[in-house]
Amino acid sequence: MTGAEAGALFAEIAAELPPVIQESRAVLLGTRDPNGKSCLRFVPLDELEKAFPPRKHGDLNGGPGMRLYELCIWEDKSPLPTDEYAWMQVTLRRDLERTRDRSRAVSAKLAPLAAKTRRLSAWFECCKAPPKGFAAPAMLQASDWPSFCLARTAERAGGAEWHPAKLWSHELESALFALEDLHRWLEFLCENQLSALDFQELCAEMFDEADGQYAPATAESLAEANRQPTDSGPEEDGKERYDSRQCISRFAGGSPLTSLIYNMMEVERQAEGLFRSPAPEAAPFAGAPAEPAGGCPRPLDVPAAPRPAPAAALWMPPDVRGTFAQLRAVLSPANQALWDQAAAMPYERSFMGNHLYRLQTAGVVEQAGKALEQYDKLHPRGTVAELMDVLVYRAGLGMAGLSWGDRFDARLVIAGQKVAELCAAKGEVDRAAGFAEAHKFQYGVYGGGHNYKGLVLTLRQALNTGQMDCIRGTDMIAAAYRNAGLPGFLGVRWVRGTSGHTIGAVEVVAPPPAGDSGGTARPGSGERTAGRQVVTRDSLFSPERGVEVWPDAYMTRHRDIYAAELNGRGLDNYVFLQGYVSKGRSAGTLFKSPVPYLPGWTEDGVEQVGAGR
Repeated sequence: MTGAEAGALFAEIAAELPPVIQESRAVLLGTRDPNGKSCLRFVPLDELEKAFPPRKHGDLNGGPGMRLYELCIWEDKSPLPTDEYAWMQVTLRRDLERTRDRSRAVSAKLAPLAAKTRRLSAWFECCKAPPKGFAAPAMLQASDWPSFCLARTAERAGGAEWHPAKLWSHELESALFALEDLHRWLEFLCENQLSALDFQELCAEMFDEADGQYAPATAESLAEANRQPTDSGPEEDGKERYDSRQCISRFAGGSPLTSLIYNMMEVERQAEGLFRSPAPEAAPFAGAPAEPAGGCPRPLDVPAAPRPAPAAALWMPPDVRGTFAQLRAVLSPANQALWDQAAAMPYERSFMGNHLYRLQTAGVVEQAGKALEQYDKLHPRGTVAELMDVLVYRAGLGMAGLSWGDRFDARLVIAGQKVAELCAAKGEVDRAAGFAEAHKFQYGVYGGGHNYKGLVLTLRQALNTGQMDCIRGTDMIAAAYRNAGLPGFLGVRWVRGTSGHTIGAVEVVAPPPAGDSGGTARPGSGERTAGRQVVTRDSLFSPERGVEVWPDAYMTRHRDIYAAELNGRGLDNYVFLQGYVSKGRSAGTLFKSPVPYLPGWTEDGVEQVGAGR
């Protein structure tokens, strides 16, 4: 590309970026001011243990997280389960489709623009000085990070400061990739919940059957639930008041929705950083981490810093680049290469940025590094998906991780080390054995049903008292398992309409059946998966009870549940992988929702794999 051609490309980018930024901001933030209060606030552990954080209002004119929060927590006033079903299938479905379609329209413009920034960045990298015929466009306004990067590139190139211009061109490429990835996540999350709603349709009868088990919600009962969440609503004539905030996860499609709120909120939080007014002193490749703050730290308020090593830190938000380098340093060269690769991969880029921010803000980077060290010892040559699974700041599902550093309590870090030692002693990575040992640790704390208690908000409380419910028990197993450096943790949610139950699951390597040396198919998946199998454990039962296999166990046992959902790693919380219907007209149906970034979980479809009943 000649100098004149590069100048023309530069001018095209300068002309196309402002309207695309404006459209993207309207989708990702709505009318919210990115320079104002963040959509998320870090809640210290001590504060959280005093009381459940009060439910504040979202914003119907905000981004996807604030809008969904307002819709689900305040706008949804369904008095009974059948009303809830209608609300989700009509109002929620329509809103998700609208959000997805608006984002797709922006993505269609972002993709060619991002490709142009990659070409421009590559050209700057190849040139050592301004070539003949090159002219940088004049830039006047820069009220967001991508525009700021473009303006700085033009300013430095126009002033013949070629090396700084080169660095800023790389920042521009990184900023556009980050924006692309947020839209990519937003569209996937909408599609994933729409799949959960399709699965919900297969279970429509459970909503009809549950109506008679609840007393209708009233304005007073909903207001009281918003003031102080409880694990059981007020009762009338022996019936619990229906309240979607407390009850929706007892129904098919409900648990994915609670996780979706967290995932959507993280899309919006990261968008705040891209659209916030840049600090005037911002420098390319600034790598100093910001101090933890009560809200979202300003990602550009960092002092000027030289280009950091490793260069892959460029793909991360500026405020977490120091943490990126710190955690990378604990890995072997082979796994460092995977770490760098993840930073520049679709989906994984935003996932990593989220978790580095949470770990850094909660002050548990060193503890997370120990888990990554354990992973490195057990997996000298791993995979990107495995490495990212160990990075997760949440231990388990939904209400897990209300405190961002909860997984890294010192007792859980030590438990993880013991689990890792057991696996290392076996001479091979045995996820099933690690899962069993983590369960043994958790049940040793729990001790049995006399310690069952709902709404224990943190793992620290559960460790101190032994009290927990199925969510916190599964959370504790997941914490010990992931702190051992073991990947592949999933979650299963049972739904009955009148109750729900959470158990842990792990994807393990299983020996092929006799006479089949080519591997086995995951039950109902139609895939050849080299002996992969999903096994489950229930935190409320003794480890001696053993494991069950997904979804086989639901074809022959657990005849009291209506359906079960399998969930895997999302942006900030779980996403929906598969669902199995145990009762009703669709009994025996396995529903699969594709997740593009999780190897082995990219297939979709609906199959009859069990006998109906």
